[in-house]
Amino acid sequence: MSGLIYATTSRGVFEVDPKQSSPPRKVVDVHRGGFWRRGHKLGFFGLTTDNAGEIYFAERVRCSWATKKQRTSVTRLSTDDPSARSDIVIPDCSDVHQIALYEKNLFLTDTAKNRVLVFDLSKRRRRVALNLGPLRKDKNHINALHASTDRLRIGLNNRSFSDSVVIDLPYADIFSGSETIAIDPSDISHRLYGITDTHDLEPVDDRILISASKKGQVFYLDSGEVVFSGGGWVRGLTSDANHIYIGESPNASRKERHNEDLSPTIKKVAKHDLEVLSEQKIDSGGQLNDLLFLDEKN
Repeated sequence: MSGLIYATTSRGVFEVDPKQSSPPRKVVDVHRGGFWRRGHKLGFFGLTTDNAGEIYFAERVRCSWATKKQRTSVTRLSTDDPSARSDIVIPDCSDVHQIALYEKNLFLTDTAKNRVLVFDLSKRRRRVALNLGPLRKDKNHINALHASTDRLRIGLNNRSFSDSVVIDLPYADIFSGSETIAIDPSDISHRLYGITDTHDLEPVDDRILISASKKGQVFYLDSGEVVFSGGGWVRGLTSDANHIYIGESPNASRKERHNEDLSPTIKKVAKHDLEVLSEQKIDSGGQLNDLLFLDEKN
């Protein structure tokens, strides 16, 4: 199968050839300003795609060094013409991680406010806010999203304080007409006993893969079977017909994650026996945050 992998990192958005016939190519750069300049970009995070094969990626932008206030911008990128881009500013969304798309509804992790925002792309406005408990602070460190045909899955990282949790939420509950919905994680969730710091919810052949970043592991949600164990910070999962691709970054402090000296890798793993076949380095990529395989037919 031919296609391309897109990778978002703290230093840019990259196109990666799964066959490794050419080095990764940066298609969107982080243009850092001076100390007082507005629009200092903090890196690129969630990735998703629509039925037309266009990709969407989220970035954090620091509007003010003095207040450290952030805003979230989502860019739609045409794979046919990377210069054809359009940006959408998502109001009142802070510390975005992953994003997901269902029809014209864009789901975003509003991590700093312990909620998921649902943004209507057609009307360019917020449709619903899903509040994970009453506390509007980064209590659960919401990182991961997956939108299937009938439901949204939400991953709660829980930052080593408690077991990670995955919430199953039918769309009928989300699009009930209310603009704010309170979600109790203890009512509708899968608790991942003994596992924390999760980051991904990636469908692979009718199953869901999850990364446990600090442990450097990737495992199946339904069985807990470990499919990969590494030595670094694991974040970013995608797959094609025969392979799983796993992002792994050097362990680093929060400040160091934006350093161009950091070079993450993408591991290529065979589905049939889970053997690591190869790895591809993204030189000076910083920390890798998300991966997306896009088939050539799209």
